[in-house]
Amino acid sequence: MSSCHNYELPDNFTLDETRPEYNNEFDNRIVTLNPSALTNYMTNCEEHFGNDVIERMKSIVRKISHPTPCTELDYDESSFIRYIRWKMFDLSNTYNGRTRQLIERMNSMIRLGIEDFPGNSSSLQDVWAGLTDAIPFHVKNLIAFAREMSAINEIHSDDFHKIMNNRLFDFWLIKHAPLIGNNESYMMLPNGLQYTRRWMNKIIGEEMVQTMFEFANKFNSLRLTHEEHALIFPVVICVKDDSLHNQETVRSIQYFYLYALYIQMLTTRTQTQAKAIFRSLLQIFAYLPLLNELQEKKVGSCIPPNADSEL
Repeated sequence: MSSCHNYELPDNFTLDETRPEYNNEFDNRIVTLNPSALTNYMTNCEEHFGNDVIERMKSIVRKISHPTPCTELDYDESSFIRYIRWKMFDLSNTYNGRTRQLIERMNSMIRLGIEDFPGNSSSLQDVWAGLTDAIPFHVKNLIAFAREMSAINEIHSDDFHKIMNNRLFDFWLIKHAPLIGNNESYMMLPNGLQYTRRWMNKIIGEEMVQTMFEFANKFNSLRLTHEEHALIFPVVICVKDDSLHNQETVRSIQYFYLYALYIQMLTTRTQTQAKAIFRSLLQIFAYLPLLNELQEKKVGSCIPPNADSEL
């Protein structure tokens, strides 16, 4: 096949990312390890660190929140942080793999100058149908992903359910921000249509779309690694929420994951670079409340269009 077909997705592509599948392409992004050795290591870590995860995190947070000149994490605490980082990367490979395929597709289309997007000539009803079909996939993906995130899967069920409801849009946005590039959206719907900026403007309005694109452009400009992006998910899921019963626990979990994210940044960057990117990331997160507010207004006002209402 010629290079002009590189942007096409495989026939078995699906938005359902809840089925664990091993994909060799991820081996190229990390140091090659003996699979059996890595499996044994992770199994041993699960056995050692699998219990009392929230208390482990709280203990580390207390230590790093009130540092002294002699504050130092011991070997067990450092190993726990390393294990959490590896686990989140492994989970992200499972629950974010399809999105990475779409990112590769996007990059190919931009490189080849392709603007004949699937769905350009479709009806507004077709796009609405695709959006409606996509929602169950995103909900299922968030819940399945969160149920395997260390500590988050130990949050009291009432708070967990509230978080799943309240953070769905944040999770969706962080997950799909990398699919916004070249002033266009390369998100795909289950019916094979591309949810382009043109369709987004028609459905959720230009103000909302413009704010989303500003957020995505700032987020993407940080050029986070896959390992760093993986640690963003639990941070966003644990954003401050006054409706939660045990806010202190959720805050401690978020603080821990933020620290793990910073440690991960230090593995590939200088301390000065890591601090600058970390501060920029925290500033970008300040966009989320505004986006949530706009999103709630739009969801309340969005009504599936009739044929007569097409633009």
